Amino acid sequence: MMNFDKGGRGLCLPLNVETQCLSIRQVDIASLRKKRKHTTAVQRGEIGIPRSVQIYLQVWLKVTRRGEISFAQLIRANNHLPLRIFFIFFVSLLFSLEARPQSPGSREAAPGQRQEFVREINGTVIDAVTKEPLLGVSLVIYVDSVKYVGRASRDGGRFDFRGTHITHGVMKINHEGYIAQEIQLSPQNNGPYHIALQPDAIAIEEVEVISTGYFSVPKERATGSFTHIGQELFSRSVGSNVIDRLKDVVPGLTFNQPKIGKSTFFNEPSISIRGRSTIRGNAEPLIILDNFPYEGDINDINPEDIESVTILQDAAAASIWGARAGNGVIVLTSKSGKLDRPLQMTVHSDLSISAKPDLYYTPTMSMDDFIEVERFLFDKGAWNAYINQGYSYITPAVELLKQHRDGDLTDTELEAALDVLKGQDVRRDLSKYFYRPASLRKLSASFDGGGRYNTYYFSAGYDENRSTQQDSDNKRISLNARNSYRLWKDRLQFDMGVMFSKSISHNQRLSGSQYNVLYDRLADDQGNPLSIGGWNRFRQSYIDTAGNGLLKDWNYRPLQELGMNTFRNDDLSYQVNTTLRVRPFDWLTLSVRYRYAAGNGNLYSVWSEEAFQMRNMFNQFSTIDRMTNIVTTAIPSGGQLNTTRHASDHHNARIQADLNHSWGRHKMAVLGGAEVNSLSGLSEIDATRLGYQSGTETFTPIDLTGRYPQYHLSSLGTLSVAPIQPTRDRSVNRNVLLFGNASYTYSDRYTATISVRKDEANIFGVEANRRGKPFWSSGLLWHIHEEDFARVPWLQRLSLRGTHGMMGNVSTASAYLTSMGAFTPYFYTDRVYQSISTPPNPMLSWEKVQMTNVAVDFALWQGGLSGSVERYFRKSTDLLSYNPMAPSSGVSQLYGNWSSMKSSGWDISLTSHQLRGHFSWSSNFIFSHIKDMVTDYYQKPSSDRLYLTSNIGQYPIEGKPLNSIYSLRYAGLDEVGDPLGYIGGEESKNYTAIYNNTPLSEYRYHGRATPATFGSLRNTLGYKGAELSFTLSYHLGYYFRQQAFSSSMLYSVLGYGTSAFQSHYADRWKQAGDEMKTRVPAALYPVNGNREVFYGMAEDHVQRGDHIRLRDVRIAYSFPELKTKSIRAIQLYGYVDNVGVLWVANREGYDPQAVPDVGMIYPIPITFAFGLNIKI
Repeated sequence: MMNFDKGGRGLCLPLNVETQCLSIRQVDIASLRKKRKHTTAVQRGEIGIPRSVQIYLQVWLKVTRRGEISFAQLIRANNHLPLRIFFIFFVSLLFSLEARPQSPGSREAAPGQRQEFVREINGTVIDAVTKEPLLGVSLVIYVDSVKYVGRASRDGGRFDFRGTHITHGVMKINHEGYIAQEIQLSPQNNGPYHIALQPDAIAIEEVEVISTGYFSVPKERATGSFTHIGQELFSRSVGSNVIDRLKDVVPGLTFNQPKIGKSTFFNEPSISIRGRSTIRGNAEPLIILDNFPYEGDINDINPEDIESVTILQDAAAASIWGARAGNGVIVLTSKSGKLDRPLQMTVHSDLSISAKPDLYYTPTMSMDDFIEVERFLFDKGAWNAYINQGYSYITPAVELLKQHRDGDLTDTELEAALDVLKGQDVRRDLSKYFYRPASLRKLSASFDGGGRYNTYYFSAGYDENRSTQQDSDNKRISLNARNSYRLWKDRLQFDMGVMFSKSISHNQRLSGSQYNVLYDRLADDQGNPLSIGGWNRFRQSYIDTAGNGLLKDWNYRPLQELGMNTFRNDDLSYQVNTTLRVRPFDWLTLSVRYRYAAGNGNLYSVWSEEAFQMRNMFNQFSTIDRMTNIVTTAIPSGGQLNTTRHASDHHNARIQADLNHSWGRHKMAVLGGAEVNSLSGLSEIDATRLGYQSGTETFTPIDLTGRYPQYHLSSLGTLSVAPIQPTRDRSVNRNVLLFGNASYTYSDRYTATISVRKDEANIFGVEANRRGKPFWSSGLLWHIHEEDFARVPWLQRLSLRGTHGMMGNVSTASAYLTSMGAFTPYFYTDRVYQSISTPPNPMLSWEKVQMTNVAVDFALWQGGLSGSVERYFRKSTDLLSYNPMAPSSGVSQLYGNWSSMKSSGWDISLTSHQLRGHFSWSSNFIFSHIKDMVTDYYQKPSSDRLYLTSNIGQYPIEGKPLNSIYSLRYAGLDEVGDPLGYIGGEESKNYTAIYNNTPLSEYRYHGRATPATFGSLRNTLGYKGAELSFTLSYHLGYYFRQQAFSSSMLYSVLGYGTSAFQSHYADRWKQAGDEMKTRVPAALYPVNGNREVFYGMAEDHVQRGDHIRLRDVRIAYSFPELKTKSIRAIQLYGYVDNVGVLWVANREGYDPQAVPDVGMIYPIPITFAFGLNIKI
């Protein structure tokens, strides 16, 4: 007899890979043989011996005499010691390989009593409302509260636990968006089971797990302000950029514009979370990818590899990231495999096509008016200085006027030629030859799954993005692999992930601008390139005869330049993540994480030898021997090469301990650890190489700082190339931090949290105690709906939470003295020199951001209406800025922690379900409002007029929002068409005094230059497999400054490329009495500069930016009839982005995201996308 008992539980031996079996306590085959049933019992699997051992035993039983031999006798029966040893070793090995802990559900039957098992644990899962089968439903069997085995429903909603042998248990059924169910399993309650799950919007929230990058917590236990974006919402939009998919779906998150009309912002981040918390520091949110800060290009991340996104918005949520959390945190969680899931494959492909940009969006003067202005300037002699030079560029109209003046053209010929120019518009040729519909092709495939002890995920993606400009495109290849291994009864886990991205971009590169004047023509009727002179340097009549054929072609043909020059950027990035977790006790987990990330890029800019850039340089620095007609030039034959290289590497190491313990009504979670980070960067820019030959990769050395003879001038000239000196920049940032977090929950009703962290960095503090700064937060949560007094049928959730804490912000400034080398030699000494770029400041430290957040979460009427209302208050101190210094200090200003600001706001998110069933209708509403104010800022401008003319936010004003818009008060026009302002409350035309002496207190304050109120409304309609959704977005409570009519731009001889964009020229004052019907002043020549600046800053040109737009529309159809055993889901969808503006508050009707300025400004074109998702 052989005893296999292990600690009273026995060995649980599998009959196959999916089944666990009964234990063997004292298996005596001889006693079984007495009833002549031993073979049948073994074959039936009622004895929990591994299949391999069963076969081996059956063979031995058959060869023994009558089979009447016990297990122990079987071992002793062989007299050959080697065979006996081999038998014992072989059986023991098979048991050790296949043995598993005994299931608690496997109980010994009483003597003489046959053990009964639950039969037919299979069935279907459907939606209780639509009666449609549900795929991917989680079904897990628990025996005595211990997880036994899990399955997921497949095609038709079917599931089957074939091979599972238990005597009792509980099957728990869970699916996102549905109320969980439990079924008691017993021989008296056998299957098949037909399960109908009830939809529940609240269930969606309950399964959400918030990830901070350090720990994960169920949303119902989170005290902080989190916004979780699941896979379905994240994948609703298309695009190759991860962050772009967050637009209009997250409360408090805004996408900023660097420029709106004439309003250019200073240090404006691309996105903001609950507004700005810094003035001159780093204003971008921190991005976390798989537990560590992501320092690379966000475009290197394939959105198809992202499982979910979590936005950390308040101190309790973000303070764990300490000195880098002041601007909010965006946590990206990559996809991974799942345990006990067979191999699954997902294929995603879509094509997006955007319309050509509308080049006619920005209004212009008529060509008749524009050419008449050129005639006016010609008659006034404004062009004489350039005409008399003999070579300087003059416009085609001025060329004709000159020829007429010189007697080369008659009046009739002049007017006929001018009429031809008036009928031309370069925008026709630009739209035809230089622009195209943009397109984005995406293809990705992923494989994931897992067994009992490991998971795996692998994906590959390819994106090809063709810009709206010809010869501009970007291609990206991305690979992602993640594996997880669990050993030692799930107490040891090792995770490893590798991410790789390679991108290559080409951009359109011309030797000059696309055109000179708006009536240029770039191609003839057959599409052949036409010249527009020697760009903006030489006139057509000069280059036609220059050199008498000995020089190179001096014509600049923009269309010919397409595809001639190379501007290529190659970027490669990769990172490796490793995690080792050990769980020595059920309540303790120790983990070590390490991430290495590296990236490098090369920028190549090549001018072909045939490009105008090289031909012009060759001609410009050539001399001709008139005796021999030999051309001598300082420029070597060949092209021009500019190269830039950059590289970075990041090391992140973290050690962490997590304690989770529950007893009675108490739950506690504590974590603590340390982290070391290092970030180094290198940038190298080579000096310009001339005479470059791409075939041999050679170039000709030349003194780029030298002065050389010029063909068109008698003086020496310098080469117009840059850079002329190589540069090399290297940076190293290191920081060490300690962190801790704890939460306590009582009775699932009350939760308290606290978080602490201390950061230290090498860029701060000469003294050790200034290199580090502690950050902290605390929070409370009360589930009111769990109280007896709140148990009412219509209330499913009512929670109150509040947090307070301190975060930080960091800048790249250093406390130590730094200097910068000059790019060009000093003029007087001809030597390269260095200058101080940052005076030393031993007191320099982190910026501090305090935030208080109070919120209410609720769900009513069985999830018919749910949401949250949050109120927050933020105070930022020790903000980095400049402070004026005494001249005796040797510096005029010092960078330090001088400033402060505060803000407050509301974030409201509502979700409603109006209809459920075959036809469904749900809505999501987001509302955000923010108010901010600068409280301390010591650097004042030298004149108050700089508040008007400088970039918005460059000179903050105490008591006002950081980005504020002011203007000068405007009294309209006088009887001669001059604009009127105010001095001391009286109307005045003293423009010099108005512009220079009007104090800030007399300016008109309009308000914020960024939206104070913003949000969106998304509606989703569904009918069986079809779904239609659309998003309306709104931005309210802000202003922008538009371009004003300007006589200085209109009459600028060198402004011929932009003067045609004076669209209000036709509305100007022309004669007495017009002041009663227009506020646009008369065109004045010669120009009064202060008059122009005053009118440009007048209050008439500040308009409201409020608008509502139809953001997007999405339609999708899933094909349930195509689902098979091998195909889990098929979905076809269409998506329309940037549909259009529905309402604007400004008088002109401009889209506030594309306010016309000087030049061709146009809104982002509408985009149509079509895609297919297949899950196998």
